[in-house]
Amino acid sequence: MMVKVWSLATGRLLRNIVFPTIIDTIAIDAGEYVFYAGGGDGKIYIAALNAPTTSSSEYGMHIVGSLADQSRAVTSLAFCADGISLASGSEDGLIRIWDTRTHNIVRMLRHGKGPVTNILVVRCPEIILKPQASLGRRNSSLLPAPLEKYARPTDEIVGTKAFIGSRASSNPATVSYFTEYVMNIQIKEIQQQGSAAASEMEAERLKLDCKRALQMVQQWKKMYEDLHQFCVKELVDEGQAKHD
Repeated sequence: MMVKVWSLATGRLLRNIVFPTIIDTIAIDAGEYVFYAGGGDGKIYIAALNAPTTSSSEYGMHIVGSLADQSRAVTSLAFCADGISLASGSEDGLIRIWDTRTHNIVRMLRHGKGPVTNILVVRCPEIILKPQASLGRRNSSLLPAPLEKYARPTDEIVGTKAFIGSRASSNPATVSYFTEYVMNIQIKEIQQQGSAAASEMEAERLKLDCKRALQMVQQWKKMYEDLHQFCVKELVDEGQAKHD
């Protein structure tokens, strides 16, 4: 499979890179020096984006190396916030965290429900999360609450589930937060303000329509009066002509 690298500034094709397999996903490193391509053969190929290369690589021109762990097709890639760790998802249901400096796997996560088709790395290092004692693992307090399949009723009061932290401070004592209940109240207030503004706009529109309707009535009234005067004049003139 061929991947083309273009310059958006000049619109020129910079290089063609031919991979030995189908490429399903691509992730560019933070320095935009190389990019990682997930292959259908289970390997993650490292290709030069801006770096000068030679044709000495075993994989071909511009491919400088690979990451491999006997996995099935790699379907998703995402860089972590540190710019070094690379998360890969594959059809075997495993998520592998790679150290791109050493090309080693530092952690593996299993998705038991099927293949991993997409990965999203959420960069929120300063958000305070509620500890989950039921997990019984080290650093369990750093894990977010699991996603819920069904939406909760809008009027249900649920404790402190939503936290908004200040990026300017790393001290947990100075981080401000809002509960889900408070946030719902603010949302309702905004919606009510929006409804009031919409009602005011609708009233102004109705006033304008009424004004136009009154103007139309006046025009029809004048046309009727002119027609009436014309008919009366014609009848008077015709009566005078008969008497003469």
